Amino acid sequence: MNVFEDLLTKLIQKLKDLHYKLKVYTNPESKRLKRLFFAYLDAVKIYKEHLDIVLLDYIYKTNRFCILLLNICAVTGNKKTI
Repeated sequence: MNVFEDLLTKLIQKLKDLHYKLKVYTNPESKRLKRLFFAYLDAVKIYKEHLDIVLLDYIYKTNRFCILLLNICAVTGNKKTI
């Protein structure tokens, strides 16, 4: 296991421990990470209840792996930001 795989494994475990909604997408042939989705469970719950506004923002080439980062911010009908 290389350093990146070790760090990724630790990150995934930490997110699970903190009860985040987590989905890991890997390339079936190379077993390399393609995408990693995580969101706080309360944010997912609020989003499902209030499908009002969603802002999607990709950050590209911010690291040496050129992995996209998508930050989602939503505002509910009660003007609550999640």
